Amino acid sequence: MNASNEAWQLSKQLRTEADFRMLPLLTSDGRPLGLHFHRFAQPGVIEVVQAWDDRWAVYARLSDAPNKREPFTGSPLLNQFLGVFSDVVNRLAEAEGNSPR
Repeated sequence: MNASNEAWQLSKQLRTEADFRMLPLLTSDGRPLGLHFHRFAQPGVIEVVQAWDDRWAVYARLSDAPNKREPFTGSPLLNQFLGVFSDVVNRLAEAEGNSPR
């Protein structure tokens, strides 16, 4: 499977099997740069996957309690891992008890 097809399958897996929503990841001038996935995992927790291409992605589990005084500093980080897009998706699937692809 070529990289584009694999990336599409991984994106589909996140959306359909793990209930993530997908948005474009934008540059500072509004051009698409990659993919942004997010879901509200449980009350007070948000999970984010961002992929810049098939070779680089990151997963973060964050408290859904933004800093009201400094909103751009982000929420407290609860967990994270990074790597190749397929590895990030598979690790997330393993953590949820699903068999990796």
